[in-house]
Amino acid sequence: MRINKNRKIRIMHILRSGGYSGAEKVVISIIKNMQDSCDAVYVSPSGYIDKILRQERIKYFSIKKVTVFEIARAAKIICPDIIQAHDYYNSMIAACLPIHIPIICHLHNNAPWIKNYGFKSTIFALSCMRYKEILTVSDSICEEYIWGKYIQKKTKTIGNPIDTNEIIKKSEVGIETDPFEIAYIGRLSVPKNPVRFLHIIKHIQSFLPNITCKMIGDGELKEKILDEINILGLKCTIEILGFKENPYSILKNGKILCITSDWEGFGLVAVEALALGVPVVCTNVGGLPQLVDEKCGFICNTNHEMEVAIKRLLTDDSLYMSLHNGALSKAKELDNINQYMSRMLEIYLKIFNKTNSGLQGNPYK
Repeated sequence: MRINKNRKIRIMHILRSGGYSGAEKVVISIIKNMQDSCDAVYVSPSGYIDKILRQERIKYFSIKKVTVFEIARAAKIICPDIIQAHDYYNSMIAACLPIHIPIICHLHNNAPWIKNYGFKSTIFALSCMRYKEILTVSDSICEEYIWGKYIQKKTKTIGNPIDTNEIIKKSEVGIETDPFEIAYIGRLSVPKNPVRFLHIIKHIQSFLPNITCKMIGDGELKEKILDEINILGLKCTIEILGFKENPYSILKNGKILCITSDWEGFGLVAVEALALGVPVVCTNVGGLPQLVDEKCGFICNTNHEMEVAIKRLLTDDSLYMSLHNGALSKAKELDNINQYMSRMLEIYLKIFNKTNSGLQGNPYK
């Protein structure tokens, strides 16, 4: 059986959060760019994402939380051809479903527990037997996973969909801000290590007392960050802007993006900065080394290296312009929106045609 021209593949995307961050942006991009070939439904708890999905006119099925019962209930109503579960927890829950719908496990980050033998890493390894494909945003995920060699055959590194024209377009609307030196964009959470950012800025301020910084994002560490800013005397240096649906009009007025993450899957915000000509200074984790090089920024192993890199960029105009132009060039190289969607469609078709080659079908259809 082959899919006919009028038959769209129905995909059920599962996300654990009602928020709007990296993985959510990727899923929305997939759904929007594959409307001609796929009938997709976004499944997650309610939250800020409700507003975004309404704006984008994306089909949405709200659940209380990601549990086997709730996902089975959603699948019974949606009748998907394929379930695409985003990240580890959602994938493991989908693997427990008492129905035989093909599952794609789509990993967007490197969880710290994948590096060690333990309960989570073992359970995830067992769940991998249930997945038709495992998609990762960088090679580092499979390389760091303690059981990675056992899942290599069904693992594909596909990166993230990057549309630089869309980023530039969005940067031209929204609230304008005055030029500033250093931007932080990301959740105020443990993986992103925003406290490290504060201490780096404090050290740089001792050399460049008039620098200005903006932190865009929200999260469970917000109160700690506010307290630390007061303790370090950075209230006049760092402005906390909270979550922004469209941070690009702010980011384009910054000189540098500083990424202080302890772990990353891909590092999409780095690409967004490069597309706007903003050099990136970042930690050496996850997919960042594949995005940032000496022509567009600095990959750093210590806080001191990050401090030195930022000071060089802020005091050497020739170096800064070289990396600014390099950032724009790198972003063009990374732009892959058409290739990414073609590859996703290939994966969907392979699974769909294989599943429907016999008389097996979705048990809910």
